[in-house]
Amino acid sequence: MKRWLPFTFIAVAGILVVPVYSQDPPARPEGAQPPAEGEAAAKPAASDYSLLVVELKGKVHYAPLGTDAKADEGWTAAKVGDRLTSGTQVRTGVRSKVKLSLTPSTPPSVFMIEPLALMCVDELFKGRDESTGQEAVVTRLGLAYGAIRAGVVEQGDVRSDVEIRSSVATLAKRGTWDFRFFMERGTGYFQISLADRGLVQAIQNQTGARVTLLPGQFVNQLMARWIETARFIRPVNFQDWYGLQGAELVFNLTNQTGLGVLSPGGNAVEVLNATGRQSSEALVGTLEPVVLSEAVTQQVIQQTVFDVTTFGPRRRAEGDFGIGQGIVPVFFDSNNPLVRLGGAKVGRMDFWKSDAVRFVKQHRKTGR
Repeated sequence: MKRWLPFTFIAVAGILVVPVYSQDPPARPEGAQPPAEGEAAAKPAASDYSLLVVELKGKVHYAPLGTDAKADEGWTAAKVGDRLTSGTQVRTGVRSKVKLSLTPSTPPSVFMIEPLALMCVDELFKGRDESTGQEAVVTRLGLAYGAIRAGVVEQGDVRSDVEIRSSVATLAKRGTWDFRFFMERGTGYFQISLADRGLVQAIQNQTGARVTLLPGQFVNQLMARWIETARFIRPVNFQDWYGLQGAELVFNLTNQTGLGVLSPGGNAVEVLNATGRQSSEALVGTLEPVVLSEAVTQQVIQQTVFDVTTFGPRRRAEGDFGIGQGIVPVFFDSNNPLVRLGGAKVGRMDFWKSDAVRFVKQHRKTGR
């Protein structure tokens, strides 16, 4: 059985501290008359802060904390303009999301609750850091599962202190924009990432291990650095180019980008190993004008192929990862000899330029 370690996540834009807040008193005593017309309005009190529903899609509901998340009773369908205060939980359905904005909007804070999520608003109040005397709007959210994406802009004298807590991790930020916390339901897996700006530091409570993230990086429960986990999230296409038919073949040939891991260019290795004199000659006849002719440049070839297959992304000569080794895109039509011999199918195929040149030269040298 897997054992998940306690985990704390801190995103900072300065020195890490643990502030202690004293909550501001209400703007006016209970039962007091509102200010007369023309008088200055009082500053927002703790109870005046809420999360305003500014945008939603699909099925989004909210209910008081403690309501059964699996039941329908007690839940209210959210609509634009609703205000969520402390002690409110929110759930989103399939293909549903809701955008919440802190109001009053000082400092500006926005939260996006992604599909299939369950979260709650634990605390919303304005307090004062007893160590520095600086005012801050304290936001505490709970995340049972799903994902929350958020951004906070620090401006003026009042700063923002946001924490998103789950059963295994806590995300805290101070002056960070576009951060995300994903919690997988029932497994203990989570992922915390920073997309735009700020500084993110992940701390594992039990071991004290720390991982610092810069914009564009992420960390999960493995506590591995981002570069060590990137290989696990890169999609790798495994296609049986000889088994695909019709629209599937054309789609993969025209839309697949990047260089494959096991077979760069989309099984070009098998085509280059085509057996038989007729197949080899047909392939050489297709490749030779491309790789050896001075009149036909790589740019002309790419533009020609791109014009034929206007849908899908345009390939870059050096490959999508910018390694500079170069690929040669070739489009096989129904009249191509290799297609008629059964050695290839109609569609587009990319070859390593070095492999194509070597194949053509070897064929010319041996006469095969």
